Amino acid sequence: METKLDADKITKKRITKSQVLNIVLITVIIIGAVFGYLYYKKTNIVTAVRQVVPAVDPVPRLEYQFSIYGPTADFLNNPQATIVWDNNIYVADTVNSRVMVFDYTGSFVRQIGGRGDFPGAMVGPTDMGVYNNNLYVADYELGKVSIYSLNGEFIGYFAEDTLKGPSGIKIVGDTFYIFDSISQKVFILDTTGKVLNSFGGKGSEPGQFYYAKGITVDEAGNIYVADSNNFRLQVFTPDGKEKAVWKSDQPDNAGGYTIPRGVAIDKQGNVWTANLLASGVSVTDSSGKRLALFTQGESAEDSMVLPTGVFVDENNRLYVTELGKSRILIYDIR
Repeated sequence: METKLDADKITKKRITKSQVLNIVLITVIIIGAVFGYLYYKKTNIVTAVRQVVPAVDPVPRLEYQFSIYGPTADFLNNPQATIVWDNNIYVADTVNSRVMVFDYTGSFVRQIGGRGDFPGAMVGPTDMGVYNNNLYVADYELGKVSIYSLNGEFIGYFAEDTLKGPSGIKIVGDTFYIFDSISQKVFILDTTGKVLNSFGGKGSEPGQFYYAKGITVDEAGNIYVADSNNFRLQVFTPDGKEKAVWKSDQPDNAGGYTIPRGVAIDKQGNVWTANLLASGVSVTDSSGKRLALFTQGESAEDSMVLPTGVFVDENNRLYVTELGKSRILIYDIR
């Protein structure tokens, strides 16, 4: 049975022409008042919106500066790590068994170590740190951490009875954090080489490592380890307890983590990781949330090929140590 609607019971409101004119007039008056106020306050509309809408933390971006290949006719060969100290750039030139020093513009200054049969000779330096104006070099092939003055004079060895294959080192205050690739452990030591704590071991469970390398520490004392062959980054509390495991397949992860090698933290607390086989550097916030993944640049000159180390200096410069072209790529973080 069909039901007919009673048209008299349905009220249809129609907007008259005069009402439309009134709406337009009111809108014009409001817009005019806003812009009049902004003109009076000497403020543009973009600034006004920014004052109303909460600012969002900007995604970091990189601005390429220059590259370091080494001095003419004496190029770097598969470097593993870069650090900056007192406006000098120190590069672990691994296959050449030495540390190369450059000034802040990239000009060559001096060589430390080298191959040979002499005190202080290196075999395969992989990372560095500075304490008390001395350079500590983790030499995995030599199986020692060697100590030099910043001028290159050999002083001796650090924690020689404890470390067997040091590959990563981070020095914070009076505390040394060293990853040993033979035992697959993190060692926390004082300035005399005394072990304060150690943790890890070979494996794939949380808290274990499989040929990890890069190590760094944030302002709260949390320890970050690039667990290379487990394709992940592990985060530990200052006393070595497991805090987080970041993997590529996690939601909001930065991607990469395909043989992560170097790891560094910038002044904003963001974590930068060199992902070797991804040929890129990922950056996450302190919780592991994705911010960006940098791979190809605008040209071949600033594109990354097999990065193995990252370092962020006091001026927010990012140094990417690159195996693929045996060079150091230098960017400003914006």
